[in-house]
Amino acid sequence: NAYASEHGLTVVFNDITSHKVRHAAQLVAEDRFRLAAANPSITLYEQDRDLRYSWLYPLHEEHAHALGKTDDELSRPGSSTAELAAFKREVMSSGVEMRREFKIKIPAGLRYYDVFVSPRRDDRGAIIGVSGAAFDITQRKQVEEELRLLYRLMDAVNRAAADHEIYEAALDALCLLQGTERSAILLWDNEGAMRFVASRGLSEGYREAVDGHSPWIQSEPDAKPICIEDVTTSDLTPELRATIRGE
Repeated sequence: NAYASEHGLTVVFNDITSHKVRHAAQLVAEDRFRLAAANPSITLYEQDRDLRYSWLYPLHEEHAHALGKTDDELSRPGSSTAELAAFKREVMSSGVEMRREFKIKIPAGLRYYDVFVSPRRDDRGAIIGVSGAAFDITQRKQVEEELRLLYRLMDAVNRAAADHEIYEAALDALCLLQGTERSAILLWDNEGAMRFVASRGLSEGYREAVDGHSPWIQSEPDAKPICIEDVTTSDLTPELRATIRGE
């Protein structure tokens, strides 16, 4: 800044180097934040002391719905949200950041998360909640589980003294790989009919009603998988449609 005076000109220099350095560092940090947050597998969040979400990033429709709610209110029965809430409360009580993996059922399905939690503090240092990041590691966990189940299936085949031992391992693999809780194994019998030899999650009435039915013929050399998106509009018989819908 320059000021005129009766003796000439007064010039004042203010060293703003530290301000420029801090500003440049802030821009770098913001760029790194945006780069990390752009990863769709990462969710950043803040929660109050009641563990209600007060901020989520990125704020898409699903996250906007979560604001003001707890993990328990957002999950489905059978999730490990009680353990997740206890974990976050442990962070608040200890004041120490922690990291742990959790398996959670949400409306979109079963997901695995690597959760990092840090205590949130106000200007006086009092803990007012938690903040952190949740890394969606579902794909990695599914690959690990698939390899584990395939190994178990191969081991069961090698060790089996009876067929039913193989069937149980195969049902485990089917349920995981297809993301379902219901599955069955059917084999052709000596009369050329498809019969249930093992099943999971299917009622006895359903098995009796569809036993012997097959969309393929026994001599088909290259049978293809069949997917029916809507049973009500399929070309199945009315009786079979009713049976499937009832199940």
